[in-house]
Amino acid sequence: MPNSDTAHGIHNKYTIIVTQPADETDVTHSSVADAKAFFFSAAALTVIDECATQEAYELTDGNKGLKMTLGFGSKGTGTAAADDWAEQFKSRKGALEGAEVGPFNISAIAYNQGSYDDDEATVTAAGHTFVVGDYVKYADVGGSTELNGYAGRPVIAVDGNTFTTQSSAGKTPTAYTSGGTATKVCNAWAKSPYVETVSSDHLF
Repeated sequence: MPNSDTAHGIHNKYTIIVTQPADETDVTHSSVADAKAFFFSAAALTVIDECATQEAYELTDGNKGLKMTLGFGSKGTGTAAADDWAEQFKSRKGALEGAEVGPFNISAIAYNQGSYDDDEATVTAAGHTFVVGDYVKYADVGGSTELNGYAGRPVIAVDGNTFTTQSSAGKTPTAYTSGGTATKVCNAWAKSPYVETVSSDHLF
């Protein structure tokens, strides 16, 4: 692990602080559980639960960030990577981080016209795997070109092959014409965009 006390063994520790990007610091968490569910995908939380033998968390940055320390005991009696929980965590985390979610081809976009929902977009993209809370970025959208290039918009509803992303208040959309793709901003490890800082200040 990047900041383990030992390469292998019972005392391996890994501590990071995750914070929202500078332009996305508007979510305050009421508990550690809320913060974990905000930053990490369900698959990531499974890896943590299955690999870490000790876990400690605390909210940071005015309850907008999360600090976590994971401890890894020995998985087996050998010294190979396959016998160590820390190496299993590292391998599984890397696989999820390298897994791209999308792009999915867009076939239609409809808008909820309202005083503050002008560009709330309901998008049809067959086979998409987005869930509520994911951040989606658009590319090569025809007509509604204002959607292209954004860092990401949160998914607020999912229904089969369609999903809806949150509006930007006061924006008036241009009619969709054709094409475009939707891709999850984060990889399969992260549920929401975050900045990760490795720390040697362990929680235990």
